[in-house]
Amino acid sequence: MNLIAENDRDLVLVTSSAKSDYKERFLQKVKDLGLEKRVHILENVENNEKYFLLQHCESYCHPSLAEGFGIPPVEAMFFGKPVFLSNLTSLPEIGGDLAFYFNDFSPNSMKRVYDEGIKKFNADKENYIEKLKERASKFSYKQMAESYEQLYKNLLD
Repeated sequence: MNLIAENDRDLVLVTSSAKSDYKERFLQKVKDLGLEKRVHILENVENNEKYFLLQHCESYCHPSLAEGFGIPPVEAMFFGKPVFLSNLTSLPEIGGDLAFYFNDFSPNSMKRVYDEGIKKFNADKENYIEKLKERASKFSYKQMAESYEQLYKNLLD
């Protein structure tokens, strides 16, 4: 949270509406830091709203510590947005060498990774956008279904 307090960016969090102690502590931290006007929490967004957000954001950050397979980073890449991901779970498989990774979750380290990554992305923006969209296309539902079909065929042979 100190990361957002030390810059002028707004933070949009998209979540489910699940109530939790963590959410309450998070909201209290936002209030304590005086960030109510810069931290926006959107719950249960529809797909068209999510796609609007992805099309109009500066970047997509997903510093998850526990993840199955992260579809949202793929969606962000589809829109040519730089992605900042945890170096844990399946996220490096998704982002490959095009994503920027948080190896350490301290505010200073995350800020450094973000600042360096957004600068690198903006210096070669058109090339990055093209490569991100190309990488995202490798994770299509059709290709995943075909891969599963081939796997099942191989198992049955």
